[in-house]
Amino acid sequence: MEGPATVAPPASDGAQRFTVVDAIVAGDRLIALADDGSVVARELDGVEVWRAQLGPTKPGAELIQRLPGAPRVLVRRPGRLVALDLHDGRVATRHDVELEDRLFLWTRDGACGLRGQCSMQLVDCDMGRPLGAPIEGQIHHESDPDGGASSGCWGFDVDLVGRAGEVVVYLSDDSAAAGGHRAFGVNVQDGARVWSSAAVACRFCSNERFGMSPGGTWCFAVENEVLSLFACRTGEVRGARKVAAVRRVLWVGDEGGGIFVDSPSSAALLDPATNTWRWQVKLPAGALAVPRRARLTDLADLSYRQDKPTPLLVLDEGTGQVVTTTTLDPNGAIAVAADGSVSTTNSEQDRDHTGQVIPSILPAPVVVDRVHLPASSSGPPNHAVVRRIDGTIVATLDADAWPLGWTRRGDEVRLAVMISSTPRTVALYRFNEKSSGTTTDR
Repeated sequence: MEGPATVAPPASDGAQRFTVVDAIVAGDRLIALADDGSVVARELDGVEVWRAQLGPTKPGAELIQRLPGAPRVLVRRPGRLVALDLHDGRVATRHDVELEDRLFLWTRDGACGLRGQCSMQLVDCDMGRPLGAPIEGQIHHESDPDGGASSGCWGFDVDLVGRAGEVVVYLSDDSAAAGGHRAFGVNVQDGARVWSSAAVACRFCSNERFGMSPGGTWCFAVENEVLSLFACRTGEVRGARKVAAVRRVLWVGDEGGGIFVDSPSSAALLDPATNTWRWQVKLPAGALAVPRRARLTDLADLSYRQDKPTPLLVLDEGTGQVVTTTTLDPNGAIAVAADGSVSTTNSEQDRDHTGQVIPSILPAPVVVDRVHLPASSSGPPNHAVVRRIDGTIVATLDADAWPLGWTRRGDEVRLAVMISSTPRTVALYRFNEKSSGTTTDR
């Protein structure tokens, strides 16, 4: 460990700025990977807490992500994954692994994987320990009549279903290691294959068309309007049922619950033990439905998103009868609380570069408007305006930017924003939610 570094002076917009290779907010700290290979933890006021020196590195391979199973961060190094303790920066584990892709951490129901364009490396959610070899797509080569050539692993797809005890379940397509379009269960200790099944598949499925029960007894997936029900731990198929025009398939309730199937004109709940419907109800034209106690993923509000105000029916999970009716507004989010109650908000959830929701305390204190200037041209965002929820401008940036996270201490908000500059920069802002004005409060 090294001693605290000098805090950078404020920028013209009142922010402290730090050059980074990558950075995240975990709890109330900014964890940043510096270009000298060190990982630095700071409070969101810029005060350094710890620094772990991991040694020189090279551009392109580095990545830092929060592990969801324990208070640790995972750092990708050339040929290695390193897990650091969030409290003091101590190295918890080191694992040698060769990873080719630019990878991002995906998680679902206790399963974790570093996902890239052409590969997925399953990892342990606590320590970042690799589970077996990477799942890799086959490289395809194409030539056109004009003599041009291209290559890539088009058609490669891997979806995490979740962890059931000692088995991680995933769906894969076009994988050299997997042998095609199949479902798999692997051991959480070493990634060894426990089972595989060609009878279960879900090619390029939305996140609301496959899933598992909370305890991992039942898994399910829908493809070509066929709902497959199978045992997560063994892969044994317990039933298949035709489901026409299905929009979403969600688990509802505890381990004794059922599978909710939603289509434009009807909704139903399937009993997995008997493979029969517990209830079926008609839906009004243009309405959406969600039962109480539904298990929604981080991407669920994307699947429910509408371009106009839409009726949302909240159903009793036992009978299918309508309990309440509310309205889901454009870009609104839907959530199910721990007690099973369903709520909506008009604030769009903040997401990272992978599309996953940024875990933080809601409601968000700011909105980051990301646009392309001039507006008549095309391309990725190149301009951003950070606004408080009352419309006050916190900062105007001549680059793309997105929120990493924030904390509240009384009325004071401390905010970290990633700026897509070269090199990348993190800006730390502080302001009082109850004050007025057009500049950052210091």
